Amino acid sequence: MQASREAVRAAKSWQSGITVQTPNGGWSLVRTEYIECPSRYDRISVVHGSQPGSTHEVWFNGVHYQMVAGGAWAAIDAPLPAECGAGPELVSGGVLYGDLDSIERSGEVRPGKLTAALMESSCTWWDAASVKGEAPNYSVCLDENDHLPRKLRSAEHGETYVYTFTNWNATSVTLPRDIVATGP
Repeated sequence: MQASREAVRAAKSWQSGITVQTPNGGWSLVRTEYIECPSRYDRISVVHGSQPGSTHEVWFNGVHYQMVAGGAWAAIDAPLPAECGAGPELVSGGVLYGDLDSIERSGEVRPGKLTAALMESSCTWWDAASVKGEAPNYSVCLDENDHLPRKLRSAEHGETYVYTFTNWNATSVTLPRDIVATGP
């Protein structure tokens, strides 16, 4: 997992899709992200519940655009939320492998055991638990060749999330066609 953390920290771009398990056992999309370091990030977030909706935001070369009512875009002042060099953000607010040193000191990393629905032939599952022998904080499926994660299953805020990572070091973020570019 250390090799994976280093590969993630060295990554210059990636895409992620994040789903949450619903009370009926199904899955709902929470967020899609396209990240191109150091200054481009495209994020669509979906809100479920009594007031469903979505937000679409694009950070592009120092300018933050947010889709507003009616589908128009507004440039607003907001810092880039992704920290290039740290890797993908988690719903809980941390970053992937942000707790790895602590887990290695007092917990354990062990071969994972996930259901067939999450199995992928192109990667190997590993569980990271903060306490030896306890349930994992998260399980990650790592590509054996480049050590980059392909899937992550994590319990956060009392819910189960699955992250799917694709296009490592091949993602390019562009402005949506209906945004008029300003700034650098």
